[in-house]
Parts: sequence; structure tokens; C-alpha cells
Amino acid sequence: MMKQRTLRPLIRAAALGALTPLAAMAATVSAAHAQDATLGGLDIPDNPTLMGENPDLRLASAKVGGAVITGTDIDRRLALELLGREGEVPPEEMAQVRVAIRNRLIDEWIQIQKAVEDDMAVEDAQVIQMFNRAAQQNFGQKPEEMDAFLRQYGTTAETLLFKIRAELAWQRLQSRYVAPFVNVSEEEVREIIARQEAAKGQEEFFYGEIALSSTPETRDQVYQTAMQIVEAIKQGADFRAIAARRSQISTAAKGGDSGWLRADRLDPAIAETVRSMQVGQLVGPVEMPGGFSIILLRDKRRVLTTDPRDAVLSLAQISAPIPPGLNEETFPAFQERYVGAIRSIRGCGDLDRGASEYGLTVVRNQEVPARNLPGQLQGELLSLSLGQTTRPFPAGDSSISVLMLCGRDDPQVAASPDFEQVLTSLEDERIGKRAQAFLRDLRRDAIVTYGSSTDVTGG
Repeated sequence: MMKQRTLRPLIRAAALGALTPLAAMAATVSAAHAQDATLGGLDIPDNPTLMGENPDLRLASAKVGGAVITGTDIDRRLALELLGREGEVPPEEMAQVRVAIRNRLIDEWIQIQKAVEDDMAVEDAQVIQMFNRAAQQNFGQKPEEMDAFLRQYGTTAETLLFKIRAELAWQRLQSRYVAPFVNVSEEEVREIIARQEAAKGQEEFFYGEIALSSTPETRDQVYQTAMQIVEAIKQGADFRAIAARRSQISTAAKGGDSGWLRADRLDPAIAETVRSMQVGQLVGPVEMPGGFSIILLRDKRRVLTTDPRDAVLSLAQISAPIPPGLNEETFPAFQERYVGAIRSIRGCGDLDRGASEYGLTVVRNQEVPARNLPGQLQGELLSLSLGQTTRPFPAGDSSISVLMLCGRDDPQVAASPDFEQVLTSLEDERIGKRAQAFLRDLRRDAIVTYGSSTDVTGG
């Protein structure tokens, strides 16, 4: 569970000239008895000086048109974005993250206000519908219980509702002002398909990169920073989140993701590195011209060739709650009992009986692309026969799980480039670029005022 952080702004009180707090206190004592009798004996001077800071006050971190973004809004949105992620934001990066969250909220208010201005306001009923779906599918909660659930993590249902409204407003704006002006010709699609067919059998890589620039003077310092990032990722920190904050190349906007690239399109040092890596492996820091890179190989494949990982699996996840109070000495006995219960289940058709008898939870999914699974599980599942299970693994903080293989559809032949898929991919890429240009125009025309840096970092 993410530790709730309460970050408050530093609200500066008015001062009497250059008086120190003690001198200011002395200056108000003489007026203490001149107060109105209606105060009922409260000893309050006519012109009190408020000293120090009031942690319960909140100033606006930004204003967008008539909308106010406070430090509380930033706190709650940050908590929502971090929900479910492992690790916490390092204290030295918190100020940068809060500024990024504030800027995202500004963009969303700009989008919502533009949709309202152009008679495309998102209806409350559609927001509620999306909220209810997210509650059940993404969080496993009943809609009426979502606010209490989110407040455990320092955020609220209102925060999620606002995010949903902004996403729907942005979709409507893109459908009117962006998508109709994007064109992809048939010749362009045919050319891409021809290049893919010519590259058949060549290896492609999909990796994440965190690039840190350095000079001869800063080399050692940047290397140490990169080592700290590597260690944080190994301890469970989110690679994409760190890449978005720290990487100094264009892929930072996509969480460091490269997309699918052949080795001949890569920097030679990157190509040499990824060729020797296993899927899911983290390598770095790797010294590059001008700095260091940290590489996470997410996937690899051969162009237009059959890959066992293109199989679609039918899986059942069988979980047991971990009793509170277990320690290193008592956990092995619990795990042994759990594994014994799993072994007593005679295949997928016996799951309901086993779950009922041993108090297990079963979740089924009949269409899981093997490629989408963590690297540690891909090989293990693809080597199983139907009805067999993986080794146990932790599922969250409070349960232990295995996956049982209940079905498998192997790819029959290598997939040829699909015209519609290539067309859609090109359109999406161009819509994304044009949408960013459109958003820049909206930012330029919007009336945005900012609070002080204290308002952002302190809430």
C-alpha cells in the first residue's frame, strides 16, 4: 500500500514592517483590551499579527480560466497516478513530479473548457458510466464503494471522475479538430508492407531506454546517478515512470519505449547491447557517446516469422490469501499446504471443487497473448501441458498465486502484414503528432496564471 503523503503549502502571514515575531507580539498587547465587547471575553487584539504558517490553508497552484488547481488537487491526482505502482517517488524528485502533475491538470482543464466552449461538453451520465466500468474492471470495486477505497490511498472518486471527464473531452476535440485532417494514402501503406516483407526473418527489438547526458566533467557524477536509478528499478521502481521524469531523449514522452525497431536502425552501441539481452533483462549503465543509457529489453521477434509467444492462452489464476503474522520461519509451511492444495486439483475442470474445498480464489481469462505476460512466466507457461501450473508467485501484498494452463491456440503460420493494421497504425501515429500540435495551440491561447513554486511543492 502506498504511504499517504500530505504535502501542504507554506502560507506566509503578513508582518508588521520589519518587526520580529516577539516585537510584533509586544506591539499588539497594548491593543488587546480595546476589542469589541461582543467577543465574549476572548482576548483578541483589534489588529492581530498572524505569525508563522497555517498548514491548513491552501493557495491556488494555478488558475485556468475560472478554474482553480490547488495543492490538494495535485496531492490527490499524484496519489491516483501512483496507485498500484511499486515503490515511491524519491524525495529529491517529488518537486518535479508535482510540477508535471500540475501541468497535466492544466492541460485537462484547457481541454474541458474548450469542449464546453465549442458545445461538446461531456455529459455527466457518460462520465458516471465510464467511472462505474473502471471501478469494476480496473479496481475490482463496486462503484458505490470506490470513494472509500480511493481515500485509503490519499485520493478520491472526484479525482478519478475529473480525469475521466478530461479524457472524454479530449477525445471529442480530436474527433472534430484533428482526426478529419489526417490522411494516409494507399501507396504509403503498400510501401510499408513491402519494406516489412523485404525484412522478413530479421530480428526486431522493443526496449525501454533511460538516457542521461554527460560531459567529461560530469561523467562520474552522471554514472553514479545512473547506478542509483538501476538499483531503484531492481528494487521495484517503475521503469516507465522514471524514464518519463529522468530520460533526456525524445522517447521520455512515451516512458522510454522505443517501439519495434530492427538492429540496422539502432545506434551501434544499443544494437550490440540488445542483441545479447534476454526479454525482461535490465542492463546498464551503458556508456554511449555523450552519456549513459539504461536499457530494459521488453520484447524481441523476427519480422513475419512464427513465434511461440504469439500463442493465445486460456489461463486460470488460483490464489490463496496469506494469513497475517507469517514470518520467514512460518511461511514455508503455509506455502507447502498451498502447493499441496493446488496439486490435488485434477485439471481445469476440477477448479470449482478445489477452490471450494481449500478456500481458494479462481480468476479465468481465456484470451491471454503469451507475449503480454512477464518474461519469467512466458517460458514456463509455454512449456506446460494442459492442466499443469506454474510455480507459485506473490500476487500483490496479501496473496500467493499460480497460473493453470487450460487452453492454448498456437499460431499456424507467420502473420503477413495486414493492410488495415498498417493503415490504422499510421493514422494513430499522425493523429498523435497533430493532437500535440493542437494542444500546443490551446495552451498558447489559454489564460493560465501560476502560484509560486512553494504552492506546487508544498501543496
